[in-house]
Amino acid sequence: MTILTIGTLALALFQLWLLPSCLEYQKSGLHAEQPLTSIQQVDQVVAANIWLSLRVRYIPCYMLNIIYVRTLVWLSSLGCLIYMAGKLI
Repeated sequence: MTILTIGTLALALFQLWLLPSCLEYQKSGLHAEQPLTSIQQVDQVVAANIWLSLRVRYIPCYMLNIIYVRTLVWLSSLGCLIYMAGKLI
């Protein structure tokens, strides 16, 4: 149990360190030098909103142990991810 707690704290500290460094990288402008060849003009806002709402709905299903609905919500969110990846290709 102690190892799990220490690992969780280490992960939390890493994530707390990672977020400010990513924001600083965005502010620095270093990422703008790379060509944007793989980004297309594809609007995926609707699919991303559906995915996010499904993931939010997954949390109560998980907490209340609603097995079949939870599986359906998870598979639907996976389908949204596959759809979004397919639109980028």
